[in-house]
Amino acid sequence: MSEEEKEEVESILAKLMDNLPEIEGIIAFNSDGEIITGQTITEMDHKAISENAIKTLTESGKLTESIDKGDVSVVHVSGGEGHAIIVSSDELYLLAIAGKDANPSVGLIIRNLKMALEQLE
Repeated sequence: MSEEEKEEVESILAKLMDNLPEIEGIIAFNSDGEIITGQTITEMDHKAISENAIKTLTESGKLTESIDKGDVSVVHVSGGEGHAIIVSSDELYLLAIAGKDANPSVGLIIRNLKMALEQLE
């Protein structure tokens, strides 16, 4: 990915975080788990997050395949303290991290992540 493309990703993700205050962090990475850019409000291991996200997408893909529902495009994992939302395309993955206060906004976050991904494709 060129420096110009990386700057475009950073700009779009920064706008997402500005427009959706429920998002505590957002990371962009490729299919190899290599971080393109990311920011989180607390110190987090972005590489470990991307690797676990890819594993989650892979396993989710096995599920959608077994029920004939096509390729995975969104995975939402809800924990006791918040959410991890992953949207994916062939080459780019976006993962948003949100606290439990985002419960009413999960659909809006997913929609905005998908729109961001479309802009970047």
